[in-house]
Amino acid sequence: MKHIRAKTLRLWLAAAMLSLASQAFAQTYPSKPVKLVIPYAPGGALDIMGRTLGKELQEINGQPYVLENKGGAGGAIATAEVSRAAPDGYTILFGAIGPISIAPAVYGASVGFDPLKDLVPISLIATAPLVLVANMALPVKSVSELIAYAKTQPGKMNYASAGTGGPDHLAGELFKSMAGLPAEHVSYKGSGPALTAAIAGHVQYLFVSPLPAMALVESGKLRLLAVTGKERSSAMPTIPA
Repeated sequence: MKHIRAKTLRLWLAAAMLSLASQAFAQTYPSKPVKLVIPYAPGGALDIMGRTLGKELQEINGQPYVLENKGGAGGAIATAEVSRAAPDGYTILFGAIGPISIAPAVYGASVGFDPLKDLVPISLIATAPLVLVANMALPVKSVSELIAYAKTQPGKMNYASAGTGGPDHLAGELFKSMAGLPAEHVSYKGSGPALTAAIAGHVQYLFVSPLPAMALVESGKLRLLAVTGKERSSAMPTIPA
């Protein structure tokens, strides 16, 4: 966990320095507060990263970076709104693979924006695998036990996601398909509400970014079962891939 935080912090600071360097070419920017739009509800990975980065950028640039959480449609609502904003650098989207890459590929023009035409990339902030976490009351301690248990509970198993069409939703559907799980998808407006639902037992498990999940795992509120990918994570070497 410490490795994840340190690596992510370095990426945030690198992005901050990129912003500082850009001022050499535009000394008047920013001359007023900048709106940083998070396309999910508070409490998720993007929300945590956005608040930290916004604080760093404010210290460097001398202007407030005001966060606005706007969840819905797997992040597509906020992304579409930012795509229609004035192209003056004062409305910035803290984007994610779901609304930027997956939603346009799945829904086409109906998503309301074209990421290649309507948005300009600034910097990659962080990359991370997903983790599979489960409600503590569930009588399972491994992926194989989760699969076996789920097959004895038809119509009773639900898994959460931060929004329909996002990577955590697709991971959940792939897992469900490969393992033959009788589980239903429940969509939330961000990983924060999805994690809260898992803790409360409204859903039994979910795939989610490790950034908001690991503190809940370490405090005994959720059980960590696996990390996505072909190999184990160096930050979580004891957790199966």
